[in-house]
Amino acid sequence: QYRKFIAWRQEEGIDKVLDEPLHEEPIESELRRVSMCLLDGYDLQQRPVMVAALGKVDIHELKKKGVTMPMMLRRHARAMEQLVQRVEQAPNPHAGHLLMFDLSGCTLSKFFWAWTYIREVAHMGQAYYPEVLGKLCFVRGPEKAVWAIDKVKLILNAATREKVELSS
Repeated sequence: QYRKFIAWRQEEGIDKVLDEPLHEEPIESELRRVSMCLLDGYDLQQRPVMVAALGKVDIHELKKKGVTMPMMLRRHARAMEQLVQRVEQAPNPHAGHLLMFDLSGCTLSKFFWAWTYIREVAHMGQAYYPEVLGKLCFVRGPEKAVWAIDKVKLILNAATREKVELSS
């Protein structure tokens, strides 16, 4: 598993992701709007907090604006590298981080359009950033969110599934 991790980092150039230049506007603006945001400070368990406004992720509309899946995945890798640094500096690094997915504005069509992205992000987290996640909390979701979260849980390993919580 470690060899696969090192090979992935080399193939994807992950060690350089934090130093890469940003995209030109308006693509950069769209990526900032839909990417994960690392907050200042910590939660009550002394974990760094990352928030993603999934309700704003509309893959169909992003494509029209020139934002591609590889751009989004690269931005996610960048966010994960920033997060790892923050977790290492946290008062309780073994607790991982709190990831909050804000589902306000989500629809079933957005969910279906984003399914490939969701799968890739879940795979990246589980395969290459294991045990960085302390808790995954879905907040402000519409009624159909329970169904969608159940579908997402199907692609998560057992350890990650245990860290998932839905808050209404």
